[in-house]
Amino acid sequence: MKTVPSAPARVTAAITIDRPLTDVTDWFANAENLPSWSGFFQEVDAAGNDGRHPALSLAGVISTWTEVVREPGGAEVAICSVIRGRTERAALSLRQTGAGTHVRFTVTVLRPEGATALQAQEIRMGDELDAARHLLEVWA
Repeated sequence: MKTVPSAPARVTAAITIDRPLTDVTDWFANAENLPSWSGFFQEVDAAGNDGRHPALSLAGVISTWTEVVREPGGAEVAICSVIRGRTERAALSLRQTGAGTHVRFTVTVLRPEGATALQAQEIRMGDELDAARHLLEVWA
């Protein structure tokens, strides 16, 4: 019997970081910070002339960069990577909340292995955001 692949699924985690929006946006927009909070990125080198960073990830050697859209009271940071010839994006939606910044992190899992795998992905993403929060809140 042939197995039908699962449809892509979006997974989201969120956290509030006790830092101003500009600081949080600038930090997430710096692709070289990725290994300090994202378990997917093991090493990110300086950007080349094309603005893309050579990187080592759990998927092997890739190319990555960020795209930022700033708006009053918020920002969107897209983490873009070419992985095995395909461009993939993760999104960070940031909103100013008083003295802090609410961060919503969304990824699309292309071939989810079931509800348990999606739940594990959500937990990993929450842990990653918690690591980012810790780094940003002690960063001055």
